[in-house]
Amino acid sequence: MHRFFLAALLLAGCHADYSYVPIDETLSLELTSPAYGAFLGDADVVVEGKVYPADAIVHVEGVALEDLSHGAFHAALPVDHAYRIVDVEAWHGDQYLRERVPVFSGHDPASTWPDGATGRLLPAGLEVLGAQLGGMIDDYGWADMISSAMPSYESEFVSFYAVGASHDPTVVVLEAVEGGIDVGIALNNLVLAYEVVVDVYGYTWSADISFGYGLIQITAMANPWLDDAGIVWLELSQADIALDEPDAEFGDLEGWVVEWILDLLNDYVSEPLGQWLLDFVLAEFGVFELGGPFAFEQDLMGTMIAAELLELSGDVEGLALGLGLAIDEPLAEIAPSIAIPGVDEAPDSQAVLGLHEGLLDIMLGDTLLGLLDQGMDLGGFMGEMIGGPMANLPGGDDIPDNDGWCFSIEPGDAYVVRMQEGIDPLAVLYLPDLQVDIETMHGSSCDSWLEASLAVELGLGVSDDGSVIGIDLDVVEGAVLDYRAEPGWDEAEVIDGLGGFLESLLSLLGGMIEIDLGELLGGSSDPLGLGIDLQPRVVDSVPLVDDEGVWIEGLYAVSLDVFAED
Repeated sequence: MHRFFLAALLLAGCHADYSYVPIDETLSLELTSPAYGAFLGDADVVVEGKVYPADAIVHVEGVALEDLSHGAFHAALPVDHAYRIVDVEAWHGDQYLRERVPVFSGHDPASTWPDGATGRLLPAGLEVLGAQLGGMIDDYGWADMISSAMPSYESEFVSFYAVGASHDPTVVVLEAVEGGIDVGIALNNLVLAYEVVVDVYGYTWSADISFGYGLIQITAMANPWLDDAGIVWLELSQADIALDEPDAEFGDLEGWVVEWILDLLNDYVSEPLGQWLLDFVLAEFGVFELGGPFAFEQDLMGTMIAAELLELSGDVEGLALGLGLAIDEPLAEIAPSIAIPGVDEAPDSQAVLGLHEGLLDIMLGDTLLGLLDQGMDLGGFMGEMIGGPMANLPGGDDIPDNDGWCFSIEPGDAYVVRMQEGIDPLAVLYLPDLQVDIETMHGSSCDSWLEASLAVELGLGVSDDGSVIGIDLDVVEGAVLDYRAEPGWDEAEVIDGLGGFLESLLSLLGGMIEIDLGELLGGSSDPLGLGIDLQPRVVDSVPLVDDEGVWIEGLYAVSLDVFAED
C-alpha cells in the first residue's frame, strides 16, 4: 500500500508544471535628496537615495559608500563654495548610472531682493559737487546780476554811476551735517567799479574808482528735500555774510574829493553791500530746484530696468538716498528699508551704493540666460566651426561622416549671482549645470554624438577706468553624460577641450552685454541739465555689515565716483 502511494506521488511529480522566474537585476538609482538647485543656507548638503539591486556599488563624488541598508544610502557634504555639484554614481556588473544635482550655499537672492537700493553722496563727492556748483553759479551770471543790483547816486555836486562788477571764480564748500549740508560760498576779489563825476563851482572832474573786497563769505544751511512730484530742492536757512575790509582806489581825484566821495560810497554802497548781496543770494538760490524727478528707464537687451529717487536726507556722513529699482515690473512707491552705507565702506570715494545681489540675480537671469540658450543646425563651412574642435577632442577620430552639426546650449534653471569683494570681478553668475548637446547632421536628421554638463562661471568685471561692466566666461568643471566615441577617452581631457571651445564661442557675447554706466544716464554727461558733469565709475565693493560687524546677507557697499573732476 505504501509502495502504491509512493509510486503515485512520483508519477504525479513527473507531470508538475515548474516555471522559472528570473530575478530582475536592472540597475536603478533614485536620488531623493538634495533637490535640484536647492539653496541650503549654512547647512551641509544631505545626500539620500536608494539603489537597486541592493548590492550595487555607489559612489558619492568619487567616494564609495560602505554601508547600504537594503540599497538605501546617506551622506552629508559641506558646501564650501557658492555651489556644489552632488555627483552620485552606481555600478552593477556592466551597468552604470549617474546623477548630478547642483545645490547652492546661502539663500536665493531673488527671494530677498528688496526692490531698491540705498546710497550716499559722501564728503569727497560733496567737495567735487561744490566745485561744480561754484562754476554753475558763475555761469548763471552772478557778476552781471551783482552789476545790475549796484546802486548809483546823483546830486548837485557829485554823482557816481555803476560800471560793473568782477570777481574770481566762486568757491562753494559743502560739508555734511546732521539734517542737511553746511554751505560756504566764497566770493573772492570782488571789485565794484564806478564812474564818479564831480561838479563844483563850474569845475568838473570825472574818474574811475573801485571798491575791492578780498573775500566775501556767505554761509548757510542747505536743507535737501523731495517734493511729491519727485523734484529735489535745496532750501537755504541760517544764512549769514561776512565781508573783508574794502580796499578802495580813487584814481587821480583830489584828496578832499576822495574823502567826500568815500563817505557817500560808505553810506550808499559799502554798508548795505552785505545785506543786498545776502538778499540777492537768498532770492536767487534760497529755494533752489536741483531738478527731477531723478528717474530713468533703460532697455538692457530686452530687459527693462527702472530706477527712481524716493527718499533724500542729510546727515554727518553725507546726503543719504533711498532708491526704488524694478526689473520688468512697476516701481515700488516707497524706498527700501535696508542699510545705508557710509564713509567707513568707501573712505576715498565720492558716493556709495547699498546694493543687494538680488538685483543682479534677476537682471542677469533675464538677460544672460536668454542669450546663452542657443540651438543651431550648421552645415558646410559654418559646420566646421563645430566640427574642427570636435575632431580635436579625445575620441574625435571616431566622428562619422556627416553633413554638418546640430548644436544646442541650455543654461538650465539652477543659477545664482553672488556679488564679490572688490571689482575683479564685481559679481559672478554661477551656472553649475549648463547642458551642451552636440549631434552629427545627416540630411535633415541629427544623431547624438556628445552630451555634457558644464559648470560655468560668468564674471562681471569692471574696466580699468571703472566706467564699463563686461562679462568673462570660465568653464571650471564638468561631466560627460553621453559620448559615442570608442572607449578609451579621458573625461577630464574631453571636458577641458569642450570647455575651451565653449569659452571661445561664448566670448563673442562679451561685446553684446557690456554695460556702459554713462549710457544708463541716457548717454549724456549732464542728464539733469544743471551744468553738473556726471561720469559714474565703479571703484570698489565690500560686504555691508551691521553694527555688530556681521554681514547682512546679499548686501554690498559699491563705492563710486560720480562726478567728473578737472
